[in-house]
Amino acid sequence: MKPFARVLGALILASLVSLPGCIQAEEAATLMPDGSGKLTLKFALKKSMLEMFAQLGKAGGDEKPADPFDQFRDPAKLKANGEGIAAWGEPKKEEDADWVRVSIAGYFEDINKVKMYSEAAPGGDAKKKLSFGAKYEKAGDGGKLTMSSELTDDFRKMGKDAGGGGNEELAKAMVEAMKPMLEGLKISMSVTVPGPVEDSGGFLEKKDRTATFALEGKTILDAMTDSKGPAAKKLESFGAATEKGTSVTWTKTTLGADDIAAFKNEMGAAKESWEKRLKDAESKKKDK
Repeated sequence: MKPFARVLGALILASLVSLPGCIQAEEAATLMPDGSGKLTLKFALKKSMLEMFAQLGKAGGDEKPADPFDQFRDPAKLKANGEGIAAWGEPKKEEDADWVRVSIAGYFEDINKVKMYSEAAPGGDAKKKLSFGAKYEKAGDGGKLTMSSELTDDFRKMGKDAGGGGNEELAKAMVEAMKPMLEGLKISMSVTVPGPVEDSGGFLEKKDRTATFALEGKTILDAMTDSKGPAAKKLESFGAATEKGTSVTWTKTTLGADDIAAFKNEMGAAKESWEKRLKDAESKKKDK
C-alpha cells in the first residue's frame, strides 16, 4: 500500500483511487511574499476501511498490520517523502463513530525548492513521479505561482479509459467495480497567495486570495458512465489546463505585516520542534 503522506493535491488522486473504501483528502498551500509558506494536509479514512486493511494484513501473515497513519508520525518517513520542507509540524488525529482524521502542516522557506513524490525512491530511482512542484515568479507587487505534477495524466485518462473501448457491457462492469472505491471520495486542493487572485488556470474556483480545485468520486463515476458528458469534460478540461501547469496570478500584495510576522514565528517554533523530533527518532534508531 502506498504511503498516505506521499500525496499532494491534485496530485494524490492516482494513489487514492487505487484503494477501496471512503477516503477524503485536502491540501492547502499558503504562500508568503518572500516565497516561504506552509502546506497543510488533511486526510480522513473510514474505520471500516481501516478494519479491512487490518484483515488483509493478517491474511497476508502480518501479526501487526501497518497503520496507514504511521506515515504522519514517523519523522524519518516524513523527511523521505519530499524535498524542500524545512519542518513538519506535529500531526493531529481525531476520530468519531465512522471516521479517523489526521492533519499535518509542512513549512518551507522557498516554494521553488519544494518537491513531493508519489512514491519513495531511495537511490534516485528514475521511475518516481513528481506529485507536487512549484515555480514562484515575482512581478512588481504581485506574482505568479505555477504548480506542476506528473500525475495529471491520470485525471485525463479516467474519463477516457472508462469507456470500455466501445464495449457497453465492459464499461458498465467497470463502473460497478469502481463504485466501492469512489463513493464518498472527496479531494480538494487550494492555494492562498499574498494578494487577490486574478487568473487561476486549472483551478475551478477563486475567492479573494485563494484558488481551489475540488473533486468528488461522483464526478469520476459520472465521467465513466458518460465519456462525453459534463463530468468527463470537467476532468478533461482540468487535465488540459494542468498539462501546462496550474497557475495563479495576482498583481498586488494585501497580506499584512502582522500576518507575515505571525507566520514567521509559527515556522520558527515548528523548526525547533522538528529538529528535536528528528534527533529523538535518530536516538531511538541507534538504541535498537
